[in-house]
Parts: sequence; structure tokens; C-alpha cells
Amino acid sequence: PMNFCIYICSVSDDQTISICTLYISVYSSQLCLKRSCLTVLQCASDSPLNSIKLVLDQSTFHQIYVSGHDEQISLFKLVTIEDGQPQIKFVSSSPLGTDGSC
Repeated sequence: PMNFCIYICSVSDDQTISICTLYISVYSSQLCLKRSCLTVLQCASDSPLNSIKLVLDQSTFHQIYVSGHDEQISLFKLVTIEDGQPQIKFVSSSPLGTDGSC
């Protein structure tokens, strides 16, 4: 069977990042949900968050970019630990429009 993941990302005005991971298998043209995980990172920012972008990158790490009303852009990484449960880890943050911001 072919296996893959679907990530559903959201941010909220209570400074929370949420990622739902769906683990899917394909058996003879049918999709089967093997399991799902909800990963929540509270207090991810000093202000309400309003946008998120997930960039999947197998060569380094899956990157999560978020921005909020404080005009900061923050980079997080999505990592999977031994039990398969994804975790969100802070990497860096910078003001929008400065060197090093996206």
C-alpha cells in the first residue's frame, strides 16, 4: 500500500498554532485513515496570529511560518518524534520587512 500524510494547519487570535496530521494509506484505489494526531502549540506569539504557511521539506525539516498583528514573522519546525506524534519547535523570529524576514 501507498502511505502519505495530510497536514491541516491553523492559527488563532489566542496565539495558538494547531496542526492536524492525517496518516493515510491507499489500498486498491480506496483511502484508509490509519490514524490522526492533533498538535497544538499555545502561546506561540506575543500577539494574535493571522496567517500560517507550511512548507514541506524532506531534506531539512518541515517549516511553519506564522505572522501576527505584531508584524513579526516566526519560523517553527514540525518534527516527528519516535512515537510518530508531531511536535512544533520554535526556530527564530524577526520583524517583517527586515533582513532575514521572509
